[in-house]
Formats: sequence, C-alpha cells, structure tokens
Amino acid sequence: MCSSDLHAAQAAIDALHAATPADPAHPPRYPGESTLRTRAHNLREGIPIDDTVWQSFLTLESSNKN
Repeated sequence: MCSSDLHAAQAAIDALHAATPADPAHPPRYPGESTLRTRAHNLREGIPIDDTVWQSFLTLESSNKN
C-alpha cells in the first residue's frame, strides 16, 4: 500500500469518526475497529474469563494432577 493510499484510508476513517451518529450512544466505526480496541485492552488488562468457567477450569486442572 503506498503512502497516498494510507492517507486516503485515514481521511475516510477521520470523516467517518467526524460524522454525526444516528444514535449518539453508538458512534460510527469502521469494520474491525472494536476488535482492535478489545485486543489492545486485553493486552493491557488480560483476557476476561467468566468466574464460573474459571472455577471449572481450576477444578479440572486439580483433578488432572493426580
């Protein structure tokens, strides 16, 4: 991808983010944007795991130590 393509892509993203959302609680975003945000969060904070699932994992792990 050449530099002019990157600038055009960034301009499109900037225009999308500047658009007035139909629902202010859900601003417009490009495909995959929330995935990138979630990945960055998980890298910083760790991957969230439901407590019930985690307890099941720990139980399974301890039963396999014998």
